[in-house]
Amino acid sequence: MKGAAASTSRVFFLRRKLRWLSCLPYILGLVTPQNGLSQSPPPSTRIPLEATPKPAALPAGKAAVVGVRTPEPSDETLSRLLRMRSRLKNLEVDTQWIEGEEITRRFRATMGKGRLSGEGQINWSRPGERQWARVDVIDADVEEFLHVCDVRFDGKIIAQVTGQLNLEWHGMRFREMRATMTGGGKLEMSSGSVSSTRLLDNIARLSGIESLRTLRFQRGVVEGTISDGRVTVRRFELQSQDIVLHGSGTVTLETGALDARFELEVRPVLAKSSKLPEVRAAGEAIARFVGSEDRFVSIPLPVSFGGTLERPIAYLDIPGRKALQQGLGILNTLTTPPARRHSPRP
Repeated sequence: MKGAAASTSRVFFLRRKLRWLSCLPYILGLVTPQNGLSQSPPPSTRIPLEATPKPAALPAGKAAVVGVRTPEPSDETLSRLLRMRSRLKNLEVDTQWIEGEEITRRFRATMGKGRLSGEGQINWSRPGERQWARVDVIDADVEEFLHVCDVRFDGKIIAQVTGQLNLEWHGMRFREMRATMTGGGKLEMSSGSVSSTRLLDNIARLSGIESLRTLRFQRGVVEGTISDGRVTVRRFELQSQDIVLHGSGTVTLETGALDARFELEVRPVLAKSSKLPEVRAAGEAIARFVGSEDRFVSIPLPVSFGGTLERPIAYLDIPGRKALQQGLGILNTLTTPPARRHSPRP
């Protein structure tokens, strides 16, 4: 009987350990710093979770295979300026002739219920020289602001945005501006919601927390820099009472190519409400590990996003050897029963 009991105990312990092993990607959140994104090494493999077009199947790829030279894209500067002008209301531009040169120093306009204003030095007579502008966004609807900037996003955002952008560039054609632009800025969003986007749909599916498909937040922040034709988002954050969604990544200005990763911080009670048993188990383990139901705990998502903002594509990230060893070390700590202390015989 003792042997059968010991065998049953070993089977139970093995099943429990395998259950912990299934939630390895989520347990890795225990080693995530509380003041930022995970510092774990990048994944060794990325697997798309949906069909992606092969480059050779696209028109440019087919032309390259048969040796046909594709025409250069036409310059879109005039059409973009006309679209931007039509989306701004009450536009006022302070342009002066200074020593025979046409220079814009200030501008302002309205976007829906919000405002856009700026100052700088844009020398239309010397387009090759350094141009600069500081742009203030004040209580503008996020969707109106994206519409003015000609940025297409696949979801719906309801919020107001306020912040400042500091930009420098050379040239007056959009292609030259994108290639030479440097600077950065910070935008803050009021309470609102994000919904109907592949980004949140995949995060909800992989975490098992269906309420994330529509994320309601109390505040949001986007902070980043621009250089080498690319926007680098160093801090993206949407925060509610029970959830904090962190993100970072890049967007290429010329093509709109996206490379982004997200991390989720939730209260343990929300993790334990997930449809996925491994996430529920991780929530229980993390609550026990931190010793509180009120602390936010980090749940790194085993997914990153490519494609574009208009059509993001989810990729499954397979962790490298170092991350696996790190996670297995934590699993051993959580699942290995403590050694029995033998009291000395009297």
